[in-house]
Amino acid sequence: MGLMEDTTLDNLDEAWQEREKEAKALAASFPATSLVLRIYALEIRIKAIICGRLGIDRLPGHCKTHELDELIIFTGLLGTLADPANDGVRQNWDILVKFTRERLNQIRYLPGSALKAADLDEQLNALDNPRDGVWTWLSRLP
Repeated sequence: MGLMEDTTLDNLDEAWQEREKEAKALAASFPATSLVLRIYALEIRIKAIICGRLGIDRLPGHCKTHELDELIIFTGLLGTLADPANDGVRQNWDILVKFTRERLNQIRYLPGSALKAADLDEQLNALDNPRDGVWTWLSRLP
């Protein structure tokens, strides 16, 4: 399970940014679809971080998963998430991991109305909270 020939760091970087841009364009009209795309973007961004931190230009085959809690291990950031100084980020991370495990696949087969406003707000806050959001945290990484 060496490096995946078809999954380059350049493609990952371009893909997560594209998914994020697409999601933001859909947010007002299709909030459930937008959220799903944002979570896909998060997964792809984490895979790009893995490549960057390992200094490789292709994704390792062992990272061919959609499980955020498995992917974060390969970034070397698990200890950072466990640090009590990052409790808010960890809580938001846990919200996103739980959502991806329990609801993300389900939403694929349901109308957008199945995602309640409170659920949407919780996920968006977990992603974008200016202090402790997961996107915010990742954007502060070197």
